[in-house]
Amino acid sequence: MSEWRNEGKMTSPTAYVRYTDRHDPDPCTPDETLLMKTRLPAFVYILLLLLGLSLACQTTSLGGSQAVAAGQNSARAALAGATPAGQLAIIGTDHNIYLMNPDGSGRTELTTDAGGDSQRSYHYITWAPDSRGLAFVQNDVVAGPGRGHIEASLWLADTASGRRTELFQSTDIIPFYLHFAPDSQTLAFLGQGSPPEPLGLYLISTVPGEPRVLENGQPFYWDWAPDSASLFVHTGGRRAGRLAFLDPAGSDSTALALQPTSFQAPAFLQNGQQLVVAIEQEGTDSLVLIDRDGAIVEELATLEATAAFVPAPTGQHIAYITSDLQLGAGAIGELALVEIGAGTDPRQIAAGPVVACFWSPDGQKLAYITLDPDGRQQTKLAQQGNSEIAFDLYVYELDSGRSRYLHSFAPTGEFLNVIPYFDQYHRSATIWSPDSRYLAISAQSLNIAGGEILLLDTDSEGLPQQLGDGLLAFWSWE
Repeated sequence: MSEWRNEGKMTSPTAYVRYTDRHDPDPCTPDETLLMKTRLPAFVYILLLLLGLSLACQTTSLGGSQAVAAGQNSARAALAGATPAGQLAIIGTDHNIYLMNPDGSGRTELTTDAGGDSQRSYHYITWAPDSRGLAFVQNDVVAGPGRGHIEASLWLADTASGRRTELFQSTDIIPFYLHFAPDSQTLAFLGQGSPPEPLGLYLISTVPGEPRVLENGQPFYWDWAPDSASLFVHTGGRRAGRLAFLDPAGSDSTALALQPTSFQAPAFLQNGQQLVVAIEQEGTDSLVLIDRDGAIVEELATLEATAAFVPAPTGQHIAYITSDLQLGAGAIGELALVEIGAGTDPRQIAAGPVVACFWSPDGQKLAYITLDPDGRQQTKLAQQGNSEIAFDLYVYELDSGRSRYLHSFAPTGEFLNVIPYFDQYHRSATIWSPDSRYLAISAQSLNIAGGEILLLDTDSEGLPQQLGDGLLAFWSWE
């Protein structure tokens, strides 16, 4: 996977340059050597190492259990009278998986055997669209010649009972980045075998069995059709790009005669008949709406060197980041909004440097993250002997056409790993509550070693509420 490398101030977009094309694929290719050294995903570990940063795990003023209790009490007090919808899945600072109510109550363990001296860790929490199931990956470091090897298992938990089912276990395929079909009956995932085996897209049912490989390619991005009857994939990057429909049964593959440009994840609109892609035509890079035959329905915007985009759940607007910076992953630049079928020019939301954006479920708000130009959170962490990348969080409201600053924070390593692939993660996970009011942010903490989960109310001016410790949190869809 291509990484970001910093050659200057962390808050400058021009500080990020292309680092490597060794993998260049995906939301976090695992590296066995790094996994044996740390439970952070390889992208995060390498990035922080290159930046010369501490992982902010050295200093704490509250013990883990005390911090969890303090955060839960703070959230319950602040949310008195309010009832945020949904449930949170969390990777704890002990690398176990938890479920929690959004007011901080009802923290339930789904796993208990990671952390401490254990060679086990859990990753890639992914909610099923019906919110009844939660999939995740278990990685075990197994002793052997050299540094040993990774043994991986893919699990599915019933979120009501907590009962877990192991879908499959392998030492040959290391699953990462999970994405449920919309009907919640099939799970697609990227899997990496031993080099030089290519990256593969695998499918597995929600009952135990062997996964099936649908296609190989690198890099690899995709989206499910809303009816779960097909997948649309983007493989190969700009140099050898391919856009194609895949049949989940594995019997059919239909490539489109379009030349993709430098973007990552394609996206279906909710009607299932149209898709958003970025293509090159007559020397110009364009964001376009196409039909299933590959015919251009509408030209939405002209792009610069790189782009990443996310359609609103309503299918009426596309938010996109475009930049002339050549990056190995993601896009850092201007954030703009275009309305499908309106015939109007794109509207600039933020001049940048924007690194990620996330639509609310109702499609009326857009949360977006910029590099923090003032280093506010970075300065606070530096006072504790730690230094981190700092982000600013904003919310844009479609009705008013205005943006509002919410909070500055330093992301946990796990959340930082999501940022350059926000467009792909936008298809499979959400930081928004189902009622489109609250955001769950995974941030470094001055008080909790490893990180904490913050709850932000986008309808008020209040401070973020601490929910307790955590490396990464995603909200249920319902």
